[in-house]
Amino acid sequence: MPVIKAPNDNPRDDDLECQQALEPSFLSIIEEAVAAGWPRRLVLQSLGDLADNLWTDEEQLGPRPELPAVGSFDP
Repeated sequence: MPVIKAPNDNPRDDDLECQQALEPSFLSIIEEAVAAGWPRRLVLQSLGDLADNLWTDEEQLGPRPELPAVGSFDP
């Protein structure tokens, strides 16, 4: 899997820079899932859903990396 670059010192670039840093790993996950037989559109939808679930969980519960992104959780 590709190595993710660290951020630079300019916070104004953070969103785009983070996307660029994550993209190779993200594409690698997509390729791996498709190679395993998952339909590409379903993989893309599922990755978006996982990101949304993690965002919601962090907003509600705070950063808790031990929680999975699937489902809803009570603190």
